[in-house]
Amino acid sequence: MPPFSFVTLIRANSVNEKNVIDFLNLVKKMVELVEPQSHKISI
Repeated sequence: MPPFSFVTLIRANSVNEKNVIDFLNLVKKMVELVEPQSHKISI
């Protein structure tokens, strides 16, 4: 998975808690799409 999302998150200096949560949820969804077997991921 390309780390473009992580780079974008790091470049955004003013990141609030909601943006972080949305980003983590996005990563979780992406991982579940790649590996449907991995339902044990919890944030």
